Amino acid sequence: MVIKKFELTIIEKILVAQKILSLRQGFFLEFENDGIKSYGEVSPLPGLSKESLQEVLKSCRDLNLIKLGKIISLFLEDKENLNNFKKEFFLDYDFSQHTPYTSLQWGLCTLFSSYFRQKMDLSLNGKIFFQGLLQGDSQHILEKAKKLNFHFQFVKLKIGRIQNEKSVLKEILKKTNLQLRLDANCNFQTQELLELLKDVPRNRIDYIEEPLQNISNLNSLFQKILIPFALDENLLHFQGAHQCLKAIILKPTLIGDFFKIKKIIQKFPEQEVLISSSYESQVGLKNLIRLAYVINPNGHHGLDTDEIFLEKTATLEKRENTFTFDETDSLEGPIYVA
Repeated sequence: MVIKKFELTIIEKILVAQKILSLRQGFFLEFENDGIKSYGEVSPLPGLSKESLQEVLKSCRDLNLIKLGKIISLFLEDKENLNNFKKEFFLDYDFSQHTPYTSLQWGLCTLFSSYFRQKMDLSLNGKIFFQGLLQGDSQHILEKAKKLNFHFQFVKLKIGRIQNEKSVLKEILKKTNLQLRLDANCNFQTQELLELLKDVPRNRIDYIEEPLQNISNLNSLFQKILIPFALDENLLHFQGAHQCLKAIILKPTLIGDFFKIKKIIQKFPEQEVLISSSYESQVGLKNLIRLAYVINPNGHHGLDTDEIFLEKTATLEKRENTFTFDETDSLEGPIYVA
């Protein structure tokens, strides 16, 4: 096993859970056996991940990947497990048996899923759609919305952060044909949101992501605005009626492996499943693209984050609102052995 650390410069600082990020740090696991090489990214997100990079790095160094690979080989000797893997392309294996950290669970899952896909000659390739992203100051948002209008159906607009928010929202709806996904990041009280959405055409809002500070008020809010919601951070705590919930948004770095992801999806059979990045590097993003294709190949996912970094760790095939991908992986850019 080789551990390769990376540090990427964020071109325009981003706000994550009230924490300003100007750098993105993490590491890659490189596993090579029988002439097959695979990679997995481990990059806990400051402000949202419960684990630190130092904790995960220590836990990783305690692992024996050769031994773990043999354990998974035995796991795949079971006919049901093998058939599931051939159909789903990701290992339905519980990596929490080996580490409590979700970012490492996901990194191990992608590392060994890639290794065994190559070993079994299971090629995962295709194309997925992603939504546009509007953030920054008012002028930047309006300018970008006009550009995205040519190629995108859905865009995410982060609300609760910009000046003259209501007028910006109305201007986007007036000057474009975009369907908006509003991301409130749990920033609103009910009355504040009602005021912002007053006179906004309901058919132009696909959903509101994490609208309220208090999720127990979601059902009553839905009755007042008749706009469905999507959940991300509060997904595992939601106890309300599922009819007000249109989509669930999954961030594997914060959730864990495919084993956990499948269990969550099974709890929400009527909701659209969308995969979202936690500002991983291009290497990690490629694994999220693969997952999005397996889970919901026709969805418009939250994966348009590859261009926020000054440096690149891999090259992605990106055109307008789509990513095209295959099974090949390689590392490039500012990477050094830990």
